[in-house]
Amino acid sequence: MAGNSLTGSIPTEIANLQNLNRFYLYKNSITGSIPTEIGNSKSLSILYIYDNGLTGTIPSEIANIPKLKYVYLFDNHLTGTLPTQLERMTSLAILATSHNLLTGTISPKILNLPSLGKLHNSPTPD
Repeated sequence: MAGNSLTGSIPTEIANLQNLNRFYLYKNSITGSIPTEIGNSKSLSILYIYDNGLTGTIPSEIANIPKLKYVYLFDNHLTGTLPTQLERMTSLAILATSHNLLTGTISPKILNLPSLGKLHNSPTPD
């Protein structure tokens, strides 16, 4: 579903897709917030929802997804801080949150996750 000029929001029913392991919804015109229900997607390993118009905060429930390795949230309008619950994501390999409106500092525990290979967290360019 990537790059198809899709509009609307991410439905809360995403959690009902229990066998969903890859969610590609990048380069569209998706708005609204990331639903907290996404934390119930226990098979999800790849979450690519970058380059949209997403707003709100990064839900802490993302940390409840045990197999999640790749999280690409960059180029949206997300606000707030990185949830400290991300410290529990021992499978996380890449976390890309650049070019949002995030504030605060990154927990050292997130930086020291054993599988984290890349962290992209630069601010929104002027």
